[in-house]
Amino acid sequence: MNFSELAKINVNAHVEKKNNLSYLSWAWAVDTLLKNAPLATWTYAEPKAFGDTLMVFCTVKAFGKEMTAQLPVMDYKNKAIPNPDAMAVNTAMQRALAKAIALHGIGLYIYAGEDIPGEAPAGGLAAVGRRAAGAHRRRDGDGARGAPRDAARADHAAEVDHRERRCRGETGCGSRGREIG
Repeated sequence: MNFSELAKINVNAHVEKKNNLSYLSWAWAVDTLLKNAPLATWTYAEPKAFGDTLMVFCTVKAFGKEMTAQLPVMDYKNKAIPNPDAMAVNTAMQRALAKAIALHGIGLYIYAGEDIPGEAPAGGLAAVGRRAAGAHRRRDGDGARGAPRDAARADHAAEVDHRERRCRGETGCGSRGREIG
């Protein structure tokens, strides 16, 4: 399978909603990945500290290339947790795994704010992210529009689009870590 075929897989039945955010089940993502790439592996790099918060990294190697996703250890409000405990770190690692799998195509549209898979519009995923940012605005506790979050979503989609173009057909797109087996 290739990226385009994997990106067409409808994952909606395996998405969990929490606080108006969508999360792809990591267990289902792993199952789907291994059904399509039985030799796929993943590694976790050492978490990186940012003050008293942590960022976790997961690299999935499948289909002849490595894709790395990063994710801060966050609470239910998507705010970085100061001095996170082991459970919070583990949760972030599993979410990073699902995100790294998505970078291969499975459920990537969830991260772009889309409800169903489809062909990427002209401009690639960056255009999808910008459209999703405008369509899925949130309100914070003060009732203000969530423009910083929307910009971050568009930036993330642009980063994914850049990584997809850079890594298409290549191996070793910049990951380090230890094998988890």
